[in-house]
Amino acid sequence: FVGEIVIRFAAFERKRDCLKDGWFKFDSLLVLMMVVETVIMPVVSSGVALPTAPLRLLRLSRLSRLVRLVRQLPDLSVIMKGMAYSIRAVASSLVMAAILVYVFAIILHMLLKAEEDQKMSDQFRTLPRCMWT
Repeated sequence: FVGEIVIRFAAFERKRDCLKDGWFKFDSLLVLMMVVETVIMPVVSSGVALPTAPLRLLRLSRLSRLVRLVRQLPDLSVIMKGMAYSIRAVASSLVMAAILVYVFAIILHMLLKAEEDQKMSDQFRTLPRCMWT
């Protein structure tokens, strides 16, 4: 992330213009918070737990980068909506497959639990083992 900020800073023709760009300032703040949290805080605290719980709530502001990305790429929002609509169909298919596995495991258990072959009997002894087979 630091590299991204450096590249974006280098892209400004006049370096002072970066202070006018709200998204650049926001992203720089997020990267600064990340560097402070992962590099500076462990060195400074050195075993002493500092109360950083309120600062951890600011991590949620990182999600606003995702919102910015969705606004800039409207096709991405169409894809996300399509994925949200397909959740019901995928979940229904998953439940249907689980029911089929369960039913056939019951059938296998009934047919093979009394098998004379010890190896076969051990493999289909319980219903969960039949479902995994």
